[in-house]
Amino acid sequence: MRRLISWRRVICVMFVSWLIFISCASHAEENISLEVIKSGLKIQEELSKPGLLVKYSFFVQENGNLQKLTNKCTYIRTQDMLFYEDERWKDGQSINVQQCQYNRKENNYKILEINKRTGKYSGLIGSGLPELFTVPNIVDPVLFSTGGDFLYDLIKNKNVRVIGMEQVERYKCCLLKGSITRSPYVQDNISIWIDPEIGFCPRQIKLERIFSEIKVISIIKFGDYKEITKGVWLPYYIENNTTNYNVKTNKANEEVINIMKVEEASAAKPISNKIVVEFPSDCPYYDKNIKQMIYPPKK
Repeated sequence: MRRLISWRRVICVMFVSWLIFISCASHAEENISLEVIKSGLKIQEELSKPGLLVKYSFFVQENGNLQKLTNKCTYIRTQDMLFYEDERWKDGQSINVQQCQYNRKENNYKILEINKRTGKYSGLIGSGLPELFTVPNIVDPVLFSTGGDFLYDLIKNKNVRVIGMEQVERYKCCLLKGSITRSPYVQDNISIWIDPEIGFCPRQIKLERIFSEIKVISIIKFGDYKEITKGVWLPYYIENNTTNYNVKTNKANEEVINIMKVEEASAAKPISNKIVVEFPSDCPYYDKNIKQMIYPPKK
């Protein structure tokens, strides 16, 4: 079995090298196809099996002021599930923990929230992708959220088109652009700069969401990429600068900067089957499928 897995990894690495060669050997003006980018990202996930593990800190700065809260996060991606834990700290004390597990095959999720000050907890179960994975706070360049879609799905579904090659800082990237109507009142304009030298991972993403009276612009920069295992790249620093504008006056109302710094990461290693979200026996939870609060019987 080990030999079989080893050969699969060798083939994946060779394929990635071939993708990079055919994309970089051409002239700068020649476009890289969406199919090549999609394949490169897919290989990233294949090479990270059986699992990707990332531990990182999350800081928030509002209008130039750093919040006192610090989030310590753990993210896990396997073939079958996505796991995310967010523990909030204030003044050196843990005040809240939120855990979320999404079953990728069954398309359902379970969320547990614990108030560390009171010891109380509550749960939530539902179908579909949970909202926690639709905001750009997850350190995963393949499944990074682009305002409601994972980056890989956005490219696979051809919701963006290739514009051409463009420089981002000192990196030559492939620029993708697209527009998505989320609702009659919400329009998303998306720009993505993909670097073929790091497995077709993003160097920068610009999200422009237009509501009826507010325009929200997020510029997300991915830096300090490291090859955590052969062919698998991960940014160790992500900065998301979000500004709200008044549509009529185009005046900025609020600026928020989210900073994510990776402290530990690994890929292509087994993930403990003990990392699951389990409700305590007396935990009340809301079932979104039936829209009802469930209270376990008292003992």
